[in-house]
Amino acid sequence: MKPSMPHRGTSTVLVAFVIAPLIAPIVLVTLKGVSEGFDRSHGPRGTFADIAVGFLMFSLFAYSAAILLGIPMFLIYQRRKVRSLLAYALGGFVISLITVLAVSSITGGFGRADLSAAAFGQSALVLFLCGGTSGAVFRLLALHDKA
Repeated sequence: MKPSMPHRGTSTVLVAFVIAPLIAPIVLVTLKGVSEGFDRSHGPRGTFADIAVGFLMFSLFAYSAAILLGIPMFLIYQRRKVRSLLAYALGGFVISLITVLAVSSITGGFGRADLSAAAFGQSALVLFLCGGTSGAVFRLLALHDKA
């Protein structure tokens, strides 16, 4: 069965599904370190453990979202011949938003709820940065022509 839109091959699409979700944990762990700092009370090992645990936790959510939402979105985009870098970035943003809403509803939120306009704007920016960048990276890795 011939694919409805050209891509670099199944192995390249799989590599894109492995690499692109890593963007979110990298961004989130970096932002946490910049905004809150890491626990340095236990020396370098404590800092490394703080980074590793955060990275693994965010990676679990990112890969779950890639499997449950990213694969169907890619298949829909492929069927509809969507190739735009912006469409993939927006798709990544939507996946990121759905993931955050799902995890928040299951866990009761990510800590203290701050519903101010500034907090909402900051959260939307982080969501777009994580999801949008992941979607764009996926697009650049998986499809063979330029955006």
